[in-house]
Amino acid sequence: SDPSGLEYQAPGEGDELRDSLYDVDTLTLYFEASLENSRIEGEERGGRVALDALAKLKIGKGQYDAALKYLLLLGSRYGSLSLDEVEESAVQSVEKEMKPSDSPRKFPYAFVLSLIETKHLHQILLDKSLLAAESPVPPIIALMQLVGVDLTAEFLTKNCVSVQSEKRKTKAQQSNDSKNKERRGTLPLDAVASQLEASPKILYWYLHCIFISKPEIYVKFPTTYHPPEAVTRLHRKALDLYIKYAGDKRDSV
Repeated sequence: SDPSGLEYQAPGEGDELRDSLYDVDTLTLYFEASLENSRIEGEERGGRVALDALAKLKIGKGQYDAALKYLLLLGSRYGSLSLDEVEESAVQSVEKEMKPSDSPRKFPYAFVLSLIETKHLHQILLDKSLLAAESPVPPIIALMQLVGVDLTAEFLTKNCVSVQSEKRKTKAQQSNDSKNKERRGTLPLDAVASQLEASPKILYWYLHCIFISKPEIYVKFPTTYHPPEAVTRLHRKALDLYIKYAGDKRDSV
């Protein structure tokens, strides 16, 4: 079983919760109030417990979008890593040529990555405004705080696809485009990069991850002479970030 206690269920499996001793809606209202009180009083433990419980309740009811939002809020406010730790770990990861960290730290919410993939929540993760009312941290960075840099690197590269179309299609074209269905459970390169601009260090790390693990969508284009303009812009950003953060490694190249 999952060490966090937040085992998720397939739709329809939440019936047991509805028949249990406690009414789920009543519990939800209780923990929502507890979360708000914890925010006002600055009480960390209460906030952590409330977010954990709300995520579990939403998963049990099959409301995975809402569950993911609570889990990401948990990461942004009470994650295993602070934002500074995530940024430093990301830069160090590049310096170590993307070798997994030797840190013994455990990430009990690693199951969230599987939840996103199996329930196709990628588009929720790409919504920059998802946490805006409650946290200044973008969703993907909140995910890094929750599950760590190494696991996030593996997840982002695995689900990364080529940049989104430069030109918007008509509704008729979109409805006839089977590729849209295929891309629903993916993370377009430029969409992720756009969100990570909130942290130049993390953007530097991400572009390096893609350069190493997905060169076919970032630096190698067998079917075209010129890369998409969106990729060219990312190349320029990557160069600027490399100059800024590579340090001694840059001088030795």
